Amino acid sequence: MRSPKAVCFATPKQKFRECLGRTVFISVVKRMSTRRFIFVVPLLLVYGLPRAVSGEPRWLTVPPTPSLPVADRSGYAPINGIKIWYAVFGSGEPVILLHGGLSNSNCWGKQVPVLAEHYQVVVMDSRGHGRSTATSSLIAMSCWLPTC
Repeated sequence: MRSPKAVCFATPKQKFRECLGRTVFISVVKRMSTRRFIFVVPLLLVYGLPRAVSGEPRWLTVPPTPSLPVADRSGYAPINGIKIWYAVFGSGEPVILLHGGLSNSNCWGKQVPVLAEHYQVVVMDSRGHGRSTATSSLIAMSCWLPTC
């Protein structure tokens, strides 16, 4: 009696580079036509194997942060004892882009040029992020409420 082998539930239509176990590779190759096999194997070698060798799951990798284009104007807005950095691109109806936590306005580097063709785009760095300053006081979640 054979011992059971690891099973990955990827179908031939799904991308199975995340499941590059030998069993899955062999079972998918058996079901593929020769023409499809010749096309898929180079793709696996280029895209799948480097990630499989590194051992790091794809969802843990982050692409490099893009740079912002040259701004029409930029500066610091003094607000409650801190300096909030901002930059303005393009003209038209305003669109304000605010980054998420642990990031900065550079994360909008790919979107700004496209939006600036039709809108005035304003990006800013949150308190203590990117080019904005912070004070020594702690930031409490209660300060996000309108009563603060």
